[in-house]
Amino acid sequence: MKLFNRILAILLICIFIFTGCSSSSNTIVTAKYDKSNIKIGTVDKDGIMIDLPEKASEEALEISVAEAEAKEFPKDQLTQLSGPIEILANESHVRFDEPVMVALKVDVEKLKRDDEELSEVRVGYFDGENWVLIRPESIDGDKGIVKFRTYHFSPYLAVKANEKALINEWIANKAVEKFNTAKDEYVNEVAGQALDLALKKLNITDKSISGKIIKSLRNDSEWGDMVKQYNKKDVIGFNQSLQVLIGKKIAENVGASTLKSALESVTDEAGIGWIKSGSEAAGYMAEGRYKDAARIIGEKISDDLLITKAGKMATETIQAQIDSWKDSEIEAAYKAYRDGANNYFFGYNVDAKDFDAVWLQMRGIRRQLELEAIRIANENREEIGFPPLDNQEMEKIREKVKADYRKKFKNRVENEEKIKKEKQQLALLIKAFNDQKFLGRNTRLKPLQGKGYTMEQQLDILHHFAKKFMKDTKSSVLTEKIAVKNGEIISADYVSAAAREYFNKGKDAYNKYLFDKFGISMYPEMKALEGSWKVTSTVKEAYAPPATDEDDVTQGCDAKVGDVKHGTATLTALSGNLMNFTMTGHISGDPQKFKYQNGIFYFVPDRRGSNEGISSWKYQYVVKEKNEDEYYLEGILAMHATNGAKLVVEIVMER
Repeated sequence: MKLFNRILAILLICIFIFTGCSSSSNTIVTAKYDKSNIKIGTVDKDGIMIDLPEKASEEALEISVAEAEAKEFPKDQLTQLSGPIEILANESHVRFDEPVMVALKVDVEKLKRDDEELSEVRVGYFDGENWVLIRPESIDGDKGIVKFRTYHFSPYLAVKANEKALINEWIANKAVEKFNTAKDEYVNEVAGQALDLALKKLNITDKSISGKIIKSLRNDSEWGDMVKQYNKKDVIGFNQSLQVLIGKKIAENVGASTLKSALESVTDEAGIGWIKSGSEAAGYMAEGRYKDAARIIGEKISDDLLITKAGKMATETIQAQIDSWKDSEIEAAYKAYRDGANNYFFGYNVDAKDFDAVWLQMRGIRRQLELEAIRIANENREEIGFPPLDNQEMEKIREKVKADYRKKFKNRVENEEKIKKEKQQLALLIKAFNDQKFLGRNTRLKPLQGKGYTMEQQLDILHHFAKKFMKDTKSSVLTEKIAVKNGEIISADYVSAAAREYFNKGKDAYNKYLFDKFGISMYPEMKALEGSWKVTSTVKEAYAPPATDEDDVTQGCDAKVGDVKHGTATLTALSGNLMNFTMTGHISGDPQKFKYQNGIFYFVPDRRGSNEGISSWKYQYVVKEKNEDEYYLEGILAMHATNGAKLVVEIVMER
């Protein structure tokens, strides 16, 4: 069957893709590779240069480079920048153990050569069915040289990806990224590494304890909140929560005598601070004060940055795996696993679902994935004072990388239908943005104008907004129907309309749009704002005319522009939509009534006191978003006296 597929693929190549590849008349250059570093061809003379590193292959190879004629070219997506060439090794498309660098000469007249346009340059490779776009390693727009890395020889040419191609590329990457791995698995990874380092610091080597603690962590009510912090990229909050939770779980799940012994056995090598805190925690353990012991353990681990660095280590490793799907080599390996492949497809020759065969034939790219994981681990171990990985530990990382990708490939196959639907949803979303001219160099969104954002960056920004909008409207499914909001289903045109409000008019206009269209208030309930607040006031305007004998009116305060004062405030909800402000260190310590409506506090004058000498005053506070679920208040106090005195103070209140 493989032989038939190979013959069929070769026939298709000859008929539809390239013609005359075997003719000596179009051969550009040939060379022999004997497992030592060689460079084949020159860019200026031959239009191509190939740099084969030492030990790229275990066998000697006959390398040939020939011109080829491209057919079936998607001209609505790609602009050709170089003549197509085909590289063969021993007349085949072999795979290598080390990355091979290839440089192609391109037509500089077809490039404007600004950063934005250079970001659209790709190397095109036809895999037998579709054009695959490879991101170059570097682009010299002035000299017209595009360099790219490859682990196999095939037909290539340089292209400029048009808007349609860039959007399709982004949609494919984003859809896969969503289903790559569940977010809680990332937290499992971070927590697992942090716990391992903590137990190692405590000289606790019993592996069963680690498993027991991890299970207890996941069953804790605080685990869900920690996952939310991680997903929101609240690194500080996540690390603090993890620190406390790990300390608590160590105290709960490690026997009192074992933990006491571990804490007391911490040596001078770990530092005097550890001996002191270890003794304190051990003392609490002896008294049965497990929460106090857990607090000290967690704080000390945090002080030594174990949690932060372990989180960083796991996060970097995970992010590298997420980003790897943007690498055409990883994508090709997955497709070879999913569908099986003959020698033509990226040099793979495997049966479908045979992961071990794919992993073996990945060769150089497999080695790079392993080296990257080892590098990240060693760099982070060095930061926290741990020795480099030994051979046994490095082998465990290699095994883990393989196990991770086996799981990811299997998971992606199982989610192919969901990925397909996600691509359809993303395409619908981008079409709505495109219809409103939000994408490209002439975007109608003011914050994106003149910034030189690439298409990918624009798409990322708009996609981030779309996720916010879907969350704010409690929607999960887009429809192409106009003006529909039915439960979790919402029209894509609503997203683009909301984006226009948000980007061109600001958050307040966006919030108003949500309220007017869907009755959704983005402001917190009055009760949610009760409690203590930190207050900072800055004098923006101050004028007090000099006193005269005839004018005995109080001349106001001696505040100067730029003066800053700090204080506190307490908000207390009253009946209806009234709220009391009790401010200290600012206006007065007496309660003052405010009416709260649509995110704005309006001052309600207290007519019981004397206001002699003051012609008008105004307090107004606007609720602003600080983070996703947090708020702060911005306000203006403006007072005018009958004699012309004036004071304007900007007030910011934070939790």
